[in-house]
Amino acid sequence: MEKTTRLDEVTIFGGKVSFLIPHEWEEMESEGDNVYLYNQPGIDSGWFRVSLNTSTVVSDSPAEKLRRIFEKRENVSRDEQTGNLVHAYERDSEEDGAKIHLTIGLLRTW
Repeated sequence: MEKTTRLDEVTIFGGKVSFLIPHEWEEMESEGDNVYLYNQPGIDSGWFRVSLNTSTVVSDSPAEKLRRIFEKRENVSRDEQTGNLVHAYERDSEEDGAKIHLTIGLLRTW
């Protein structure tokens, strides 16, 4: 029989970001005010990190500024429902002498 995972909706940054995480995951102490960390209890790796970076636009429209940011990146897709731009990639790294594999996703919205 297939195991069913219950997902909980998390809303952070004053309602600016919402997503689903497994019910048993915990929010960990974050590095600062603009970072949230989540992971499965008892696991030392596989953390989900969420941060929010904002900027103001002086001369360009928000859409034009995002287009310029993403035009030089590969693996960019547009979410059909929201119109948000998503850039996802993977890379190998090392932390405290341990080799780790990172899956990174950048979401840009206006």
